[in-house]
Amino acid sequence: MAYMNKPQYDAVMFDSQFKESKGVKLFIQRAAHFQRIKRKLEEAQKGDPMNPVLFKHIERMDYERVHMVWQAIWNAELEKQQGWKFVEDGEKYIQTLLIEHEGNLTTCNAIEQANMGWIELLDEMKRRQNKGDWS
Repeated sequence: MAYMNKPQYDAVMFDSQFKESKGVKLFIQRAAHFQRIKRKLEEAQKGDPMNPVLFKHIERMDYERVHMVWQAIWNAELEKQQGWKFVEDGEKYIQTLLIEHEGNLTTCNAIEQANMGWIELLDEMKRRQNKGDWS
């Protein structure tokens, strides 16, 4: 059984009462991408079971998959704590900051800046994934 598989992810989300927002789904889709690559590599490994390069790449893809699942959970945790979702409500958040800071976002505190950076990161991930770019 793989570490941080679907039932384990579902259990963490349920037990913590986290919601699967669009931002969370972006990370889960990315985890699924790494899982697809891992399966292809494992299939190739059947023909060359002692190939150390394949083994290392399979390990790396599994690490990336697990990392993306934990990123999804962490994103869900932040959204629950703050009471709004990064993708769905990000634009409203930035508009609110513009009002609070009288149009000057350079005066935002570190948390506000980090939230804006996270919103931008998720937006870029969404654009790339929609184009089929998983890099």
